[in-house]
Amino acid sequence: MLSMNIELLICLVIIGVIIILITNFYPKFSIVSAPSISIIQGILVGAISLRYALISWDFIFTAAVGTCAIVFSVSFLYITKIIKVSHKLISIISTLTSGVLIFYMLIWVLKLFGVSLPYLHEANPLTLVFTLVIVLVATLTLLADFRYIEYMAEHNLAKHMEWYAALSLLVTIVWLYVELLRLSRIVYLILIGRQH
Repeated sequence: MLSMNIELLICLVIIGVIIILITNFYPKFSIVSAPSISIIQGILVGAISLRYALISWDFIFTAAVGTCAIVFSVSFLYITKIIKVSHKLISIISTLTSGVLIFYMLIWVLKLFGVSLPYLHEANPLTLVFTLVIVLVATLTLLADFRYIEYMAEHNLAKHMEWYAALSLLVTIVWLYVELLRLSRIVYLILIGRQH
């Protein structure tokens, strides 16, 4: 049953990635793709959360509260113009996000060929720092999403672009939540390891 669920989840991830890639090239498709991705991500987040809940529900609570806190904090900083999002910052965020995406894809390809990188999945200081960096990149990506939403409103872009912006924001928030789940697990395992 668990293996079937994992196969189903892998299929959903692949379908989701394909839909997102199509939407990036054809934003008009976002009217259909945004609701589809919402459903797929809902299933994936539910399944991932359930796996973490088998260890402790605290992971889910910590990740959910952390995600809400980060989203509201970044929203406040953006709306009050405490953080100003320039073209240069957008370029940096895009580069960082692309780097993370390429890294994820490389790890996935290596797994397909039976190569594993255990130090990236074990609870150690290196994994902790790496996950914190990913959380930072996801947080910065929220700024890019908010800037795009503001740009869209200022320039009265086509209606389908609202769906496109919503999809982008949704993907970022889900990404942030999943990384915070990983982070809470890593911290938990490091603390447990120190107690023994």
